[in-house]
Amino acid sequence: MPRQWTRKTDRGLPVLKESDEVTKKGKSVRSVAKVHGICHVTLSRYCKSLQTLRDQGSNNVFSEVQQDVLADYLTQAADLYYGLTPREIRHFAYQLAVIYNIKHPQTWDEKQMTGPDWFTFFMKRNPSLSMRSSEATSLTRATSFNCYNLPQHVLQPSPVVG
Repeated sequence: MPRQWTRKTDRGLPVLKESDEVTKKGKSVRSVAKVHGICHVTLSRYCKSLQTLRDQGSNNVFSEVQQDVLADYLTQAADLYYGLTPREIRHFAYQLAVIYNIKHPQTWDEKQMTGPDWFTFFMKRNPSLSMRSSEATSLTRATSFNCYNLPQHVLQPSPVVG
């Protein structure tokens, strides 16, 4: 999966604009190219590449619902103070793809995890998630977490209603 690409020049933009006349309005490539002074071969090539992109569809492995489920799980894990590292998330996503029996790249099978590009784009699609490196709990805090130092309302079970 390629990284994010940004256009650096405005060269070729006329071809982008005139391709709409061919694809949406149904005009011929030669007539549109002649009116706008563009090479008909260039316009034809660009329209053909647009058509192949439409035929292929998006190359996302997971559907939007599955990605939302994954994002919700990661949020719940973080709320329970069990945050996952990027490597663990990539491995977990691979396991989900195998469990859901989803078609995925062969490189995922070789490494038993998703690629770094998938993870980058997943994080961009889910801006509510954030990766932070966890800090180890100090020894004094861990040893002072006992029944004598906790307030009584924490130790007592909550009453069952209903």
